[in-house]
Amino acid sequence: MPLVDVVISTYARAQHFLPRAIRSVLAQTHADLVLWICDDASPDDTARVVRTFAKEDPRVRYLCTSQNDGYQCVPKNLGIRAGSAPFVAYLDDDNEWHPDHLARLVAAGTDAEADFAYAARTYANDPVYPHPSPPLLGAQMPWGIHQITPWDPRRIRYENWVDTSDILHTRQAIQRLGGWDEGCRRAADWQLMQRAAVADMRVTNVPEVLTTYYWHGQGNIGRSALGQPALWSLTHNRLYDVQRSFQSLWQHTQAPYFHYVLDQGSTDGTAEWLADTYREGRLHYLRLEPANIGISRGSNHLLDVILAGDFHTWACKWDPDVVCMTPRWLERLATRCPEKAAISPHVLGLVQHPGGASRTGRDFTRRLGTVKHLGGAVNLAPAALWKALRAAGHWITPAPAHGFQDAEFSAFARDHGWTLCHAEDILVRHLGNVPDAQRAQERALIV
Repeated sequence: MPLVDVVISTYARAQHFLPRAIRSVLAQTHADLVLWICDDASPDDTARVVRTFAKEDPRVRYLCTSQNDGYQCVPKNLGIRAGSAPFVAYLDDDNEWHPDHLARLVAAGTDAEADFAYAARTYANDPVYPHPSPPLLGAQMPWGIHQITPWDPRRIRYENWVDTSDILHTRQAIQRLGGWDEGCRRAADWQLMQRAAVADMRVTNVPEVLTTYYWHGQGNIGRSALGQPALWSLTHNRLYDVQRSFQSLWQHTQAPYFHYVLDQGSTDGTAEWLADTYREGRLHYLRLEPANIGISRGSNHLLDVILAGDFHTWACKWDPDVVCMTPRWLERLATRCPEKAAISPHVLGLVQHPGGASRTGRDFTRRLGTVKHLGGAVNLAPAALWKALRAAGHWITPAPAHGFQDAEFSAFARDHGWTLCHAEDILVRHLGNVPDAQRAQERALIV
């Protein structure tokens, strides 16, 4: 019996990605392993490629699901059930292990008598299918968290620093947890480590970079808690604000998102600039209304488009009179967001209510403040909340005074058991109070 079962779940990556991953496993200095390639019913020649490797190395085994599930948990569980080794490790098909990866994790897990062991990774742009704008390169984790972050069962509830390809665990541990959660459709590695924390399992960290995580243009899977996030904005004139706001998104979001915009009959060049931006591919959806149809009607239209087809897991209302100031703000908000909650960044530049509504409570472990009302500048929530809002017939059309929509959203969320909170250290700036001289200077910098 081998000491380690290695599981690679894969789908339609027979060329370049999967062979590189396989070779990195077979080149491990710890050679006492079986490699299970768990194919999620790929339509390409994955089976042929794997069997070519298997002819050269009997440690390679091929498994295939009866039908495509579309996510990593089902094929991973297939590999776990097929194996029998006391340790199990994972490698994503578009990642690569360094030669000592298994040796270091097995040694660390054994020495610490740990249920789980994990190492660090570095980030690189794929040489064959490069990402056009990789969010992160080099040996550094997002959001200022260093890769050698030691295990913290409280912190893992709110922030994730352990990737699938970093993990090795005992067979007893995964059996105790009941395997990977096949109902989980995003950030399954994070959820697995959260479950390990809840089960009070012993987890040890190897403070070394032992994996290369490749960004590429073929779609990285499960790299954040976001899934397919949607942003939506209503515009009406104020070309300067719209340009500054959207450019700050392009600079600081650093993760794929889908931007839906409805213009309410702008006459100052905003509509033309949006049309150019849409043609450049920076907006996913654009509707140009000939006249102002109202905030409620415009918001309802965009939400109906966003929620059709259950494609998006998160949706974020983004007012085009704020600028983003914190890198990776969207992923950070989603990661920080508690279960069944809507979240806003800290808004600077609001004269009457600095930083937004008054805090009713604070959770310093999450750097969150809870509130009774979320202002409308930036509101991020799971799609489930927006769906419930639309199903209830909101927003009311026509709506009364400007700003009523924010109160209606907040009241609906509270009444249905959702928490409203602000992330205290994720910042946006409101442009409403920018001095005219500063506007003129910044306008000259806009391309």
